[in-house]
Amino acid sequence: MEFNGTLTSCSIICESDRPSQVPPSTVWVEGRLICGLNSSPPRPNLSIEQRQLEAKQYLASINKGQQAYHVETETFTDKIEEFGLFIPTETESYCYEIKTVEDKWVVTTATPKLRDLKSYTGVVFITTSQGYFMTKSIVCESDRPSSIPPLIEWVGEEVKCVFGSSPLS
Repeated sequence: MEFNGTLTSCSIICESDRPSQVPPSTVWVEGRLICGLNSSPPRPNLSIEQRQLEAKQYLASINKGQQAYHVETETFTDKIEEFGLFIPTETESYCYEIKTVEDKWVVTTATPKLRDLKSYTGVVFITTSQGYFMTKSIVCESDRPSSIPPLIEWVGEEVKCVFGSSPLS
């Protein structure tokens, strides 16, 4: 997986769909490793909605943590533990990644490990209001299941979700 020219990693566990002497296979699709034919990731009894709720809650918490961290330090961080959250960077359903950009904004992505899940991008950015600097945040959700987190675009001093994704309220 590549993010802003930086290679990152995410592991996957695959299990056979039926008894077999052949081990489960993996395949590269759209720049990401997925389970191949006759195999799938282990699935605890969590619904798609529950898995996606995890990502939404994690990104909302990370965005709030980044905003509080910025008030204290006037910078952003790519280390979750620096603002007191104990959120894993990888769960059974998602890989989470944080990248700071030019000390002006920070992007957190939630990349799904399962093909039926939506992906998410959270952004905290600095803007001005009445001559004062302040932080704002947004979380974009892909409109359909996707292995690629939503892209964002700058419109003036605001960050917007691009076509194919929608902001969460």
